Amino acid sequence: MKMKKYLFLLLGLAFISCAGEDNADGNETSSDPIIGSWRAQESFPLTIPADEGATITFDYNLNIQYNFLENGSMNGSTQLSISGGGLTQEEIDALSASLFEGGANETFSGTWANTNQNADFSQTTQVYSIGDTGETPEEATLTFNASFTEFRLPIEAEEGEESPFGDIDYFTFTKQ
Repeated sequence: MKMKKYLFLLLGLAFISCAGEDNADGNETSSDPIIGSWRAQESFPLTIPADEGATITFDYNLNIQYNFLENGSMNGSTQLSISGGGLTQEEIDALSASLFEGGANETFSGTWANTNQNADFSQTTQVYSIGDTGETPEEATLTFNASFTEFRLPIEAEEGEESPFGDIDYFTFTKQ
């Protein structure tokens, strides 16, 4: 009977020690690093044409929340606002209505998939197919930091157009 207890104790310890499968940085490598809640908060100046050749420069504030679930679904929200530029609230409201397709605050859901063949989750660069419900998923290459607590989502302008975000090349998302 005493031998059985020791055997169970050893098996239990072996199971616990193998359960983590962490890499050298202490990051779990057995599941996709995108799984979890992520948030990006960006604020940057945006200049648009105004009447008689003038321009208006204001701060464009963006808050994006993504939740990537293990089952390949995702959901989130976007909150956008404008401030500064000497604009009245009425002008801000009118500008917001023209700039924010679908509204300044929206929620969304969809799917995601890691498209790397034989994905190595310890690699900081991962390629995903991400799409809102009812839309064709788009491919995105995400670059995670070494501790997998941040990733960069590149901003790509529509073909033949300038990026609406000026000189910003990517959004940085932080794990929540």
